[in-house]
Amino acid sequence: MEERLPPSDAPILPLPLPLPPGHQTYVVQFPQDSVCRVPPPDHARIVEEHTRKTALKLSQPRRRRFRCSLALPIFLIVFVVTIAILTARSTLYRPINPAFNVTYIRVYNMTAPPKNSNSTGRWPEFRIGIRAGNRNPWLTMNYCGGGAASLEFKDRRIALGKAPATINENNDGNANFTVCLTGNGTAALPKVLKEKLSSEGEKYMELAMDLTVEMRSLLRNEELNLQILCDFKVQNSLAKNAKISWQSCVIGL
Repeated sequence: MEERLPPSDAPILPLPLPLPPGHQTYVVQFPQDSVCRVPPPDHARIVEEHTRKTALKLSQPRRRRFRCSLALPIFLIVFVVTIAILTARSTLYRPINPAFNVTYIRVYNMTAPPKNSNSTGRWPEFRIGIRAGNRNPWLTMNYCGGGAASLEFKDRRIALGKAPATINENNDGNANFTVCLTGNGTAALPKVLKEKLSSEGEKYMELAMDLTVEMRSLLRNEELNLQILCDFKVQNSLAKNAKISWQSCVIGL
């Protein structure tokens, strides 16, 4: 509500004297009690609207600067983390193949059973110990057996077999397992080969085997099918106290 001054007790001034002819001057008098001390409400709304728009225009650049200053550190953090993950993955995606070694070899049933025997087994039977060593500190290797294996002596394949179905890795990162191979069961080994295998002299043999390896880590899981070829020399009789005197195992994919 507009503020008005209280009525004044002062006498009302008389009208001014008329001006001389030819002048166009008018004098308007307002009662003193009609003067407004507070601006009308419309004026207040206009001022408030203008102030609000001005404040909004000033705050928008500040918000943009704040968003930019907040987005830049987040972008840098995401960029650094992404580079670190890609670097780790590129390193882990080039793993080192496990190392394979022949630990022992034994032969059983070198001589064929008599014809009237009820034996149904395949002979002779070879058992070869294998050790697979994990050379990757950040990877766990699981070996899936069941792959085909063969044993050769004097350039002749004398036995066939398979790797065991389950191969577990121990706490040291090594997996020890035995590959069992047998002859065809229908024909005995030639006499000369039996004599060589039973002799105390050094014997050169070859073992070929297929093996599947699962490589696992937090950033990488992959399955590889490996072909292992081990050349080795054996001293003493395979039926008694055979010892591995030399060996070389190579891996192919």
